[in-house]
Amino acid sequence: MKNLIFKNLFLIICFIPFIGFSQKNQFSIGKGTNISGWLSQVNTRSGSTDLYFKEADIAYIKKAGFDFIRLPIDEDQMWDEHNIPNAESFKRLHRAIDWCSKYKLKIVLDLHILRKRNLWTSNIEQEHFINIWNKISDELSHYSNNFIAYELLNEPEADNSTNWNHENWNQLLERTISSIRKKEPNRAIVIGSNMWQATYTFQFLRLPVNKANIILSFHFYSPMFFTHYKAGWSNFKNYYGPIHYPDSTITKNDWRNMSASNKLIFKYALKPYSKVEMENEIKLAINVAKKYGVPVNCGEFGCLSNTPAKDRIQWYKDVISILNTNKISWSVWDYNSNGFGWSTDSSSDDLLKVMME
Repeated sequence: MKNLIFKNLFLIICFIPFIGFSQKNQFSIGKGTNISGWLSQVNTRSGSTDLYFKEADIAYIKKAGFDFIRLPIDEDQMWDEHNIPNAESFKRLHRAIDWCSKYKLKIVLDLHILRKRNLWTSNIEQEHFINIWNKISDELSHYSNNFIAYELLNEPEADNSTNWNHENWNQLLERTISSIRKKEPNRAIVIGSNMWQATYTFQFLRLPVNKANIILSFHFYSPMFFTHYKAGWSNFKNYYGPIHYPDSTITKNDWRNMSASNKLIFKYALKPYSKVEMENEIKLAINVAKKYGVPVNCGEFGCLSNTPAKDRIQWYKDVISILNTNKISWSVWDYNSNGFGWSTDSSSDDLLKVMME
């Protein structure tokens, strides 16, 4: 998960092993969890890479009731600056794949973070991106189409400094999918909309003519003032007052007592949020999936564990209910990350119960 700073409306996730809306797909999934901090965002965790995530974790995830993992990988973890593969990282990747095969868990392989590149302005860098996926395809094409799916890029941010440039992402998507399809015509490919895979940007997503084996994926963290309470990378990190869900994240009385500058930031936290408002946001992605006749997935949703436990559980309950009702597969953020990990949450038993209902 990238730093979600000024962004509010995001996306979420669901249940029921799904086929999709009208298109049949070889790759069907239901309930999953993200595995961050292992081959991605390694600076967010401490300790040995090999001790951080082990076969026992996969066994536990399966026993808990999940049927797939979303496995983020970062470019700088898998290849050095000269594009030479990191043998140890690929060994770990194949080890995880073997564990998932053993415990019958499917995998969405997510290219999570690229090195800093001029991806949206340089054709050379775009060719490099496409080549990354050609290399991944070379490495993994022998695995069953119903076992591993490819997610092309986590939370793309195609802009030109002043405007969001959705068509840049659409064009790169089309070129990358076309390249992968030359070798793997039936591999499930997961894609999201430009600008953080937010539901409100799904209207700008354009799919290629051949939509076979494409899955749309959104992320959901609304309301951000609640789910990212005190998040160090946010512009509202210095608020330590009470927060609430459902209803307004911050009360009018608390807002009135803020400085003028904070009032500008937190005025959006006065918006009431409940299951109704969240479902309306999620339906923005659902409607686009229905338009194209393809499955939809919530690749990320979650809430920091420093939020009030009762409110946090209710938020998860409402989000998962929406996803399940709409037959949307989902992968919660996150398994064991700093702040978001459901397995280390003080209310982990209650969270797991909600997720498995």
